Amino acid sequence: MGKARGGLLILALTLVACDETRIRRSPADPRSRIEFCIAEDSASAGTEPVRLTDPPGTVHVRPEVVISNSDIKAVAVEPSRIGYRISILFTDQAAARLRAVTERNLQKRMAIMIDGSILIAPVIQEHIGEQVAIEHAYSKGEAIALARRIAP
Repeated sequence: MGKARGGLLILALTLVACDETRIRRSPADPRSRIEFCIAEDSASAGTEPVRLTDPPGTVHVRPEVVISNSDIKAVAVEPSRIGYRISILFTDQAAARLRAVTERNLQKRMAIMIDGSILIAPVIQEHIGEQVAIEHAYSKGEAIALARRIAP
């Protein structure tokens, strides 16, 4: 696992808005593995320590994958207050699983990993449902390129 970039996970329980740019992956687009895993600030049995860069520190990632590529229903890119964000809409089954897992793990972290490296690992403040938005100071091109790599 690698280092994390700074970012903010926006938790939302609404559908993807109509004014977003929906992203579709073409066969020529490279494919990246996305995984959502619970992480903790302290070590516990079976967790793997991973260094974060923003903010600096270490989290301990559980090996169980809560969400992966097959759980994604749609991906969109939209402007945010700091650049562009990537909105991810989950299947109904994945949303129910994510909601249950996050309700049991409040105040722990949700590590969002791309190809084994942590992108962000925000603290879970409330349960997460059918949609998340990864907000970072992405340019439009950066956001679209990442969205294409994880789009269904």
